[in-house]
This record gives sequence, structure tokens and C-alpha cells, in this order.
Amino acid sequence: MKKDEEALLKQASLLREDYAKKNPCLLGYFNHVSSLSLPTLRAFSFQQDLSFFKECSFALSLIETIAHRPHIVAKNVDAILRADQASNVTPASFFSTIEDPSLWKRKKDLSYSPEYVHVEESEDDIKIYENIFICMALRSIEREVAHYEEFYSSLILSSASARLTQKEDHVLEAFAALKPCKNKIERIKKSDFYKRVGKEPDLKRLVPTNILKSDPIYSRVYRFYGELSRFASEEEEARELLHYFLVLILTSLKKRGFSLLKGYAQKRTVACFRKGASLVFASDKLQVRLINVSGKAIAFEVVSLASPSHRSSHLLFLESGYSFASYAGNAQKPSYASYDSLSACSIWNLVSLGKKTIALGEGSQSAYELMDLYLDSILFYQKASKDVYSLYCPHCKSKGVTHVEDSYSCPHCHSSYYLETIGDEDYLFFKSEAKEAR
Repeated sequence: MKKDEEALLKQASLLREDYAKKNPCLLGYFNHVSSLSLPTLRAFSFQQDLSFFKECSFALSLIETIAHRPHIVAKNVDAILRADQASNVTPASFFSTIEDPSLWKRKKDLSYSPEYVHVEESEDDIKIYENIFICMALRSIEREVAHYEEFYSSLILSSASARLTQKEDHVLEAFAALKPCKNKIERIKKSDFYKRVGKEPDLKRLVPTNILKSDPIYSRVYRFYGELSRFASEEEEARELLHYFLVLILTSLKKRGFSLLKGYAQKRTVACFRKGASLVFASDKLQVRLINVSGKAIAFEVVSLASPSHRSSHLLFLESGYSFASYAGNAQKPSYASYDSLSACSIWNLVSLGKKTIALGEGSQSAYELMDLYLDSILFYQKASKDVYSLYCPHCKSKGVTHVEDSYSCPHCHSSYYLETIGDEDYLFFKSEAKEAR
């Protein structure tokens, strides 16, 4: 996510936390969720982006200066030299030599003299706390630049659009403004400073040392880093994004007439929706179980109340970026074979993940609308003629659907569905609806 989107997510998190304090019980949280109106996370101001790129470039210039003239600490280290090469032995080194019999050699007259001695040597240490922070800040800026580059890459128009990207569009200007940042990052990472210090792990806790506060160059980078970091880690950002989408899901379920299953986790809080946890809701026709699969994906298990053997399973990945390229091939992975559909949702779009990645949403749709669109697709349950749809596919209208055990499937578009009879009415329940004719 971009810096401004992270700021909005942080704002949404505060609203959500305040709402959770007022509605600590899961049942109350769900029943009043429609009153919780979260802000959209979409943010796009080209002028603000250009201003941010200039700030990044300036901060990188400061880091480049530090890389050429970093703070170092001189420290004394213990070394062992041949006695005839040691020009100066301190009292502490002398006593260390006396206490180390392995350094002494027996002479012909049976006396002993030191062949090697301990000495103190001064060594410059570049791997100090402040320099490790500078390398951490560099990586943070690099990630931020990559987020913006990914965002503007997603704005490149394709042949499917009404027109292609042209030279006066903001995309080219953004790439031009990002290029100096990328060049500086590349130079710094090739420097001897980064090669020596950059291997150190990121600091787990940031302490404002005297150098970070008083040195004019280090302090400017320190202040910029403080403005840049909205979340302590990527894990925290993913957790907040999941709970943001969870509110959208609960709001959409509430609109559809679902209620929290009686007796199911009513005394728990929504904060209990951690990895592996589940929430169960039911309407008059369907039951749906939400499962936190990985902290970055939610599974939906949908069951028909009229025929419990009629069920479907769907997995929704929650993407914080702007590209879904990393999900290519997931549909063919054995670990996802149990799901009837795979999809991914970001604050900008919703896609179906099959042999091809197919965009289902539009750039103009809000995150609330995208979640409504997704739930429409997996909770499809409507009156339908059994006589008609036992022969014709409800998706592509092709004739010749096959009937295997309880379900129907279309050999043309590969949709699969159930037909049920409740009283005098027939209903159709999609197990998996195709997003394109294959």
C-alpha cells in the first residue's frame, strides 16, 4: 500500500477499535455493524505523490552522504602478536600475557620468555546502531518506492481500454520522478557502507540515540522515517487490512439478512478472529462459515440449509498491493484443490483466479461494492426451473449439462450447480460459476 493509503487504513483501524470498545460482544458487533462506516482506503493525488517523491529523493541523498562519511566508533580489541613485533604493551595486555602460558617459550637456560604477547589494537567499528538504522530506513524507502511504482504500473492502459496511455498522462511523469530515487537506492546498495552494514538484521525497537537526535544528517533521516512508517511490520498491516475487509464482509452479510448462528461464539469478540478461527452465519436458505486461513486470506464455506450435502468452498486472498500477478498458477496448486473458486481482492479491484486472472470489478467501484460483488457470486441462491436448468447451463445457456450424483456441471463453461426443491418451488445454488467461457 502507498503511504497515504496506509494513513487511511490507520484511521480506519482507530474507528474500528473505538467501535469494538462500544460493542465488545461479537453478537452486538455484528448486529450494529451497519453503523460502522469505514473510510475508503483509496487515495490518489498526483501532486501529493510528486511531493512525496521529492522527499524520498532528498532523504536518499542524505543516506548517500552518510554512506560516504558514516559515523564510526573506535574500539580497542585484543590481539596477539609476536613479541618482537609488539611496539607497545599496555599494563592490561602485560597481565593477560602473564596469565596465558601458551604464549611463553622455554629457553636453553631453562628460563621462560614470551614468544607472543597480548596487545590492544584500535579498530574502527562501522556496524553501530545508527548505521544499522540507516540501512533499515533505506530498505523501507525502497519498499515504498516499489509500492508507488506498482501503483502507477497498474494505471497503464491496455488495448482493452478506450485508449492507450499517452505521453501527457501522469503515469510517465510519475515514472520519471521515481527514476532518481531508484538510481540513488541502487548506488547506495552498491556502496562499501551498505555491503558491510546492510547485512545486519532490522532493528526490532527504535531508540532515539544522541546521534539520531543531534547529528543534522542522521536526524533528518530519522524524522523522515518516523513520518514514513505507519505500521510496525508488514504482519501488522496485513492484520489491519484483514479486519478492514472483515467489516465489509459482515456489513454485506447483514444486508443480506444473515445473522450470527445462535449459540456460536456469541460471547467472544471480533478480535478472536485470528488465524484458524471461524465465524458462522445463517440466513433462511444458506449457512456460511468464515475461516481466517492465513491472516491474508479468508475461506467461505457455504451450505444449503434445505440440503446440507449441497455445499461450496471459496477462498478469497486479501491483497494490499495493486497487482495480482503473484497469484498466477494458484488454481493449479494441490494445496488449493479443495476450493471451488479462488479470488483475490484489493481496495482497487476484485479478480477471479483460474487459468487466467479475470478482473470482476471496475476502478470506479468502492471496496464495499467490490465485497458485495464477491458475495453475490458465492451466495447465489435463486428460484429457477428445474426442468430448464437440468438441461441448459444457467451461466452460458449451453445445452447438454451433465448430472453427476447431486450436482450439475456444464462441459462448455465448467460452471457447476445444485438444483433443489423446497415445497412447490425450485431453487438453483451455484457451487462454482464460471467467469469466462473456457
